Amino acid sequence: LIYQQEGKKRTMPGANGIVRKKNRRKKNNGTILVVGATGNQGRAIVDALLRARDRDMRSRFKIRAMVRDPTTMKARELKERGVHIVKGDMMDEKDMRRAVRGVSSVFLITLEYSFKAGGSSYNPSKSKFTCLQATQAKNVLEASKAEGVRHIVYSSALGVGQLFTDFGSSDNYRKYRRKSQIFLDKMIVEEMIKDSGLRYTILRPAYFMEMI
Repeated sequence: LIYQQEGKKRTMPGANGIVRKKNRRKKNNGTILVVGATGNQGRAIVDALLRARDRDMRSRFKIRAMVRDPTTMKARELKERGVHIVKGDMMDEKDMRRAVRGVSSVFLITLEYSFKAGGSSYNPSKSKFTCLQATQAKNVLEASKAEGVRHIVYSSALGVGQLFTDFGSSDNYRKYRRKSQIFLDKMIVEEMIKDSGLRYTILRPAYFMEMI
């Protein structure tokens, strides 16, 4: 499922669940930052971008990959394919400012670094902005607005849309006794992106075979 917004004007999903913009697609001559580029999703996105650029020689966009360790084999392989590697961590505000500088679009995946009771990024605090994914999103969004990024693409999770339909907001879902902390985090990040004022696309992929 794809959900897009451009400015304050929203488009409606088509029959296949994909939101299509009415304006004609323009050639992208900017730089696209892929966060988590050495992970399963991130590497697939980089592969797709490289193929798209190779197919259309008029497209002059550059691909930048943010990784926590540029010395890994996966990061070195991306560099050999012509991807610009930048070292950074979404938990570090300064890292994000450097990573998004000169970037037109960001592909964002928020991550859980540790597993704790109640969910992979569980935090008992009542403040929604203490979970890891929300902190990561906050740093990315603030850096993106400061550096003039035009478009955020966020990889959320299938099922989050239904939770918004059933509960209306993350605050309401938070009160649900049988809530999933992982889905709650995704809801919080989606709300942050929608309130950011940036143009955005939200993807809600299903379960990945690699996770079985």
